[in-house]
Amino acid sequence: MSMVGDLLRLLMQSEQSSNNPNALPQALGGMLGNNQGGAGADQLLGALEQMMAGGGQGAAQNMNPAANGVPLNMVQSVAEQLSRRTGLPPQSAQMVVSLVLHRMLTSHAAFGNNARLNLQDVLQQMMTTGGVSPDVLHNSGMVNDLANAGGMDRQAALQHLTEAFSLLSGHIQNSSGQ
Repeated sequence: MSMVGDLLRLLMQSEQSSNNPNALPQALGGMLGNNQGGAGADQLLGALEQMMAGGGQGAAQNMNPAANGVPLNMVQSVAEQLSRRTGLPPQSAQMVVSLVLHRMLTSHAAFGNNARLNLQDVLQQMMTTGGVSPDVLHNSGMVNDLANAGGMDRQAALQHLTEAFSLLSGHIQNSSGQ
């Protein structure tokens, strides 16, 4: 199973049973090799933010040594597929995937419950249709955010986000045994 598949499975499980709001940060901390839970989750969000800003390799340098490289490896596997499918430069593909994962995480109740993206709806769409509708991508602000940050037009941003969600859907479906 892929690391990104593990992350998406954790998101699904924690979204379906919201009894313990700390369950996701603790699970993420464990996945990153950090026994303190929330600190590892915060490091993951920080690394994703750095990759979004620079699309770069240096984001993992500020991580716990046991987790060093985990966010980059998680993003890179999907970014490489995205780059091959769309022709995006690898650094831009990393930015797209980092944006998607960051937005999904920050839409979880444990990280602020971003009202612009309904995580449960997104996960359901990913499981049933293998992607996310263009309306969700526009309404969440991701199309505009990517267009502004990535220096691309809105149509290109939508296409890249659609493809990224399609790729991630494959990981989530594989991690759930479908």
